Amino acid sequence: MNGIDDGKEYSDRTGIVIAGGGFGAMNAAMALDRQLERGLRAEVTLISRNNFFLFTPLLAEVAASLIEPRHAVNPIRRYENRKKRRRA
Repeated sequence: MNGIDDGKEYSDRTGIVIAGGGFGAMNAAMALDRQLERGLRAEVTLISRNNFFLFTPLLAEVAASLIEPRHAVNPIRRYENRKKRRRA
């Protein structure tokens, strides 16, 4: 591949778009990632305004200074196993 996406590589795959980066979206993305490893032929696109996942149940501990804020935030790329990434 020469770096130009001409659409031929994904023409026989189902396109799946996940909007958001919250709990539901991340669970769906991880479940689809497992299915992709088992042979599902699909192109999964996750669209989120942030490039991180905020684990909101830990915000009370952050506010009380029991944990550092970095422990409640993780980059979304950490959750994906796909080899091809695009940034928009």
